[in-house]
Amino acid sequence: MRRQIRVLPISQIVWDKSIYPRSTYNLFVASNYAKALKVNAKFPPIVVAVFKGNYLLVDGKHRLEAHKTCKQTHIQTEILKGLNKEEIYVEAVKRNINHGLQISSYEKTKIILKLQEMKYDLETIEEIISIPAAVITSYLAKRVTNTLNGQPVALKAPLRHLQGTIIQESKEDFEEDQRILGQRQSYLLDQIIRLLELDYMDITNPVIWQRLSIVQALLKQKMPKVKPKAKVKPKKKKSKKTKRRKKK
Repeated sequence: MRRQIRVLPISQIVWDKSIYPRSTYNLFVASNYAKALKVNAKFPPIVVAVFKGNYLLVDGKHRLEAHKTCKQTHIQTEILKGLNKEEIYVEAVKRNINHGLQISSYEKTKIILKLQEMKYDLETIEEIISIPAAVITSYLAKRVTNTLNGQPVALKAPLRHLQGTIIQESKEDFEEDQRILGQRQSYLLDQIIRLLELDYMDITNPVIWQRLSIVQALLKQKMPKVKPKAKVKPKKKKSKKTKRRKKK
């Protein structure tokens, strides 16, 4: 692998999600970087890799977006040469896993699944993502389920209750659903409740009325007759030292 530092036009840099380990970028972080740039803050170069004539982004999405926000047309760049697409992905993971905005557990799960698909063993995966090989299997067990054709898919936190079930749609469709429905389910329901309580829901609209009818029918069909019991966290036992202190 060869390296070179050069200023590149931002328009030439490609964000290829198939080789970038972050599912998205944080607008708040990018905005803060942009504010810092406006007062002449210095950032390290972003990293790209040359592949089939394109400059693929390897590290620095937030810095790149900050430069765009500041209407800058060029950016200081570290250019990597001589890597194939698989090697570019691994390099991107290594450079993002331990610095910048923390990689989410969903993104880590997707990374592990992809590395396994690329036939990396657990010990090599440990070196790449800094998770001990001994716990990778149990880490995945809580965060992965399968599609009908046996493809493993990572689960976002709000949908982890689906672990162990079979997803009745393709991996691509399910991942798109997670992008839309990946927020806390209580948050989504709160929005509906609020609309109804304040009479903001346009129930005179035939489309809205139809959707609400579907929700009503599904609730009758799916909702358990007995209210689920809330999980009670066991109380922590007080240590002997704490008890002695109280006696004193």
